[in-house]
Amino acid sequence: RWILLKGDVEHDADGRPLVVRGVTVDVSRRREEAAVLRTLLESAPSALLLVDAEGAVRFANLEAARMFDYPPEAMTGLSVDRLVPDEVRAGHATYRSVYQIDPRPREMARARDAHGLRRGGDAFPVEVRLAPLELDGQSRIMVAVTDLTQRRRFEHEIAMEREAMAHLARVTMLGELAGSLA
Repeated sequence: RWILLKGDVEHDADGRPLVVRGVTVDVSRRREEAAVLRTLLESAPSALLLVDAEGAVRFANLEAARMFDYPPEAMTGLSVDRLVPDEVRAGHATYRSVYQIDPRPREMARARDAHGLRRGGDAFPVEVRLAPLELDGQSRIMVAVTDLTQRRRFEHEIAMEREAMAHLARVTMLGELAGSLA
């Protein structure tokens, strides 16, 4: 059992304690629920970051650490600006400031334009969703990141197959046309 104690000590004129007044609250259930929630967030299949108003990562789940190639403990306190490529890093702080003016759930940028940056310096295409929230009176942003590398690879393969099929159709049509003229 986990017990929370809240109270005050009353002292006599000489500063000796006289009486303790307060309450005790069993917080076992609250701690169990917090543990379940943390487990759910940690094991989520999507990369999740909780970022403060200054752009510091306050929480990153295991998938976020894997995606950005950081040890899990290194993500906390990291500037979110370190997770975007150098060419957009300077403007990223401005984008964060503008978002703070009108925070609402939305996609960060068009999916084709957004990129993440792994610890080793490799940029990769991402989809980023933002959702504002308030925790303990502090503004936070929940960031969900999806790595689009595999999707882009499949899209490229499909486009190449379509092009090959279109080429084959043109060659076939030319062959039939040539055969009909002969």
